[in-house]
Amino acid sequence: MPLRSQLQQIKADLLPRNRYQHVPWLGQLHKVADGVLIAAVASTAVLCALVLNLQISWSRSYGELEEAQQLRQQLVEAVTVLRASLRSRAQVSDGLSTTRSEDLIFMEPPPAHLPVALQSQPLINYNRFLRGY
Repeated sequence: MPLRSQLQQIKADLLPRNRYQHVPWLGQLHKVADGVLIAAVASTAVLCALVLNLQISWSRSYGELEEAQQLRQQLVEAVTVLRASLRSRAQVSDGLSTTRSEDLIFMEPPPAHLPVALQSQPLINYNRFLRGY
C-alpha cells in the first residue's frame, strides 16, 4: 500500500462522520463524555474563582481585624496613661482627697410647696461644706 493511500485512510478514520459509523452508541457515549468533561471543567473554574474570592475577602477582613486590635491596644494604653496622669495631678493638687462613704452628706429633699419668703433664699448653705466636696 503506498504511503499516500495510508495517509488518506488515517485522515478518513479521524473524520468525525466516519469515526463512529460502525458503532453509533459509541458516538453518543463520546458526546455525553464530552459534555460531562466540559461541565466538570466549568464547575472547577467556578469553584476556583469562588475560593479565590473567599480567600481575598477573608484576608481583607483579617487585616481589618488586626488593625482594630492594634487601635484597641493603643486606646487602652492611652486611657492608662491618662488615668495615671489624672491620678498624679489629683494627688499633687491641694485640697482634693478621695471620697469615702463616711464623708458623704445626706440631705432631705425640699418640700413640694415652699412659702414665698423661702423661695428666694438658697436651700443649701454652701459655706459650711469643706472645699472639694
